[in-house]
Amino acid sequence: MHWSYFELWLPYAAMGRILAAIASALLIGIMFLSGKGAALHVSATDGDTPKLFVADRCGSGCETMRQGLAQRFRFDELDAFDNGAGAALYTELGGKGHLPFAVIGDSRIVGSDPGAIISAIAIEYGDWQLPVEERDALARHFDADGAPMFVMYATSSCGYCEKAREYLDGRQIEIVEFDIELDADARRAYETLLGQGTPLIYRGYERVPGFNIRQLEPLIDAEQAVGKRGLSAMNAVYPR
Repeated sequence: MHWSYFELWLPYAAMGRILAAIASALLIGIMFLSGKGAALHVSATDGDTPKLFVADRCGSGCETMRQGLAQRFRFDELDAFDNGAGAALYTELGGKGHLPFAVIGDSRIVGSDPGAIISAIAIEYGDWQLPVEERDALARHFDADGAPMFVMYATSSCGYCEKAREYLDGRQIEIVEFDIELDADARRAYETLLGQGTPLIYRGYERVPGFNIRQLEPLIDAEQAVGKRGLSAMNAVYPR
């Protein structure tokens, strides 16, 4: 029996493709476990593709968010004031005149806060999509049972930290506070999460930069709702 060169080559070519596929899978696994490029695995249908709304004179804030999103995944960039499809979609998705405005799933990011992209990915796609350093930083915001906690990154000289502390205390919200000037681990977590000032407040994955009562209120409502459900369950088990 005579074999042509092409027929002899075929099994080796197939084996080469198999080995290449195995090598590629191993490389992706190593990147995922090391946290490098993990967020690039985020995928969405065309209708759910993350969006960034900008305008001609948006300036450095839009550029910061543009770069922050580009490091993570593909996104659509639209002009919020083009008097066409971009403007209509901007209004439809909740835009109210402030830019930049990013839409990631059901999450909305108003203004230039690239750290909020981290939170949005964890909320919308799962924290496994994040690099390991970011996953570890966010894990500080949950208790041993996996329940979200109110966490505040603060400094001793921060006046708005004191206002936030008093406000949350008045709403009967227990907070875990980290002083980023005294706690090196907290400082690393704060920097990993791209903190830009203090206070930086979280409830689990959800992020509130600064002392912003309007943004805090939905998180307080969610926390208190959990408390009420827990109390109802206890009363059902141990009726008075």
